[in-house]
Amino acid sequence: MKLHEKIYYCRKKSGLSQDALAEKLGISRQAISKWETGESVPETGKLVALASALGVTVDWLLSEDEPEAERGREADSGVFVPGMEAAAAQGRGVRDGLRRWCWLAGVLVAVVGAYIAYRGIITKVTMSRMLGILNMTGSPDTPITLNGVDMALGDFLENNPVATVSTIWLVGGIALIVAGVLLAVFLKRRFAK
Repeated sequence: MKLHEKIYYCRKKSGLSQDALAEKLGISRQAISKWETGESVPETGKLVALASALGVTVDWLLSEDEPEAERGREADSGVFVPGMEAAAAQGRGVRDGLRRWCWLAGVLVAVVGAYIAYRGIITKVTMSRMLGILNMTGSPDTPITLNGVDMALGDFLENNPVATVSTIWLVGGIALIVAGVLLAVFLKRRFAK
């Protein structure tokens, strides 16, 4: 079908008169008549509004597809639903946008991993500096009391829970960075158009 035939077909299916369609678009009835007879074509600025008023997409209007292939019909009942095609096109647009930008989820995972690794490094460096100061003031056999428990300074330095936790943060952060980069690359390649 040609553009002028589609305009006429869709207007009739929507139950709109030329006057009603012209009023929706803010143009004259004569312009609609010329579009439907093929004497003129809509300006590019009017195509989006025309497609919306007729419940179809601009792509469908400009293609030469038959109306039954693209129109908003429910397969089971055969009932025409005005605006269904426009809603479906909008849904496709959202899905396409999500697919196009979903790789950013991998980047977000990598950024979170970098932050966790950074916190692990900062904690490890800070703790080693603090313990270095303690170690300078005493020998490894110097007794210290922590929470009422006597232990040697050397034992405390070897079994420091903060060092263990910061190591876990560092390893976990690096794992998240690697996983995030791999996820971003996979999603970018998977949904690249």
